[in-house]
Amino acid sequence: EAQANFNKDLSFRKWATKHGGLYVRPDERTPPNPGLAHLPHRDQITTDGKKLTLMNPAYMMRQMTEEFEEVYGIKGSITGSVLLNPPINEPDPWEKRILERFKKDPSEVIEITDIDGAPFLRLMRPMFMTKGCVKCHGFLGFKDGDLRGGISVSIPLDPYSSEARQVSQTMAWIVGLLWLFGVIGVFRHTRN
Repeated sequence: EAQANFNKDLSFRKWATKHGGLYVRPDERTPPNPGLAHLPHRDQITTDGKKLTLMNPAYMMRQMTEEFEEVYGIKGSITGSVLLNPPINEPDPWEKRILERFKKDPSEVIEITDIDGAPFLRLMRPMFMTKGCVKCHGFLGFKDGDLRGGISVSIPLDPYSSEARQVSQTMAWIVGLLWLFGVIGVFRHTRN
C-alpha cells in the first residue's frame, strides 16, 4: 500500500512538473506561494480580469496529500534539507534522519515508526532535481540531477492491527470448534 500511494504521488508530481505547475484562483487556502515570488509570472490576470497564481508541483502535492490524509489517514510529504517554503515543508525528525542517510546512500527506506504515538509504516525515497524542477528551485543552487530531498508516504498501521486481531480471533474460534468436534468424534467412536 505504501508503494502504491508513493507511485500515485510521484506520477501526479511528474504530471504537474511536465506542465510547469498549474494556475489557480488564489484564496484563503491557496494564497500566492511566497517561495515562488522570484518568478516573474507567478501571478497573472486573465483577459476577463480574473486573478490567478501559480501552484508549483510541490505546492499542489502538499495540498493533495493533506486532503488525502483527512479522508484516508495516509500521510505524504515532499521535503529537503534546503527549504523553499519553511516551516510548512520542514522535515520531521524521522525525515531529517533519512535525508542525512540519502547523502551517503540514496536508496529507499522503509521502517515502522510512531507518529504522535501511533504506529506507521513509513516509506521514503530520494528526490532528484529534473529540468522541470529548476524553474522553481534552481535559484536555491540546485541543478538537474542533484539530490533535492525526499518524498515520503506514511501508512497508519492501527487499521491493519485491528483487522489482524479479528482474523486471529476468527481463526481461533474455527480451530477451537474443529478441535471440539474432533474430540467429540473420537469420544463417540471409542464408546462404540
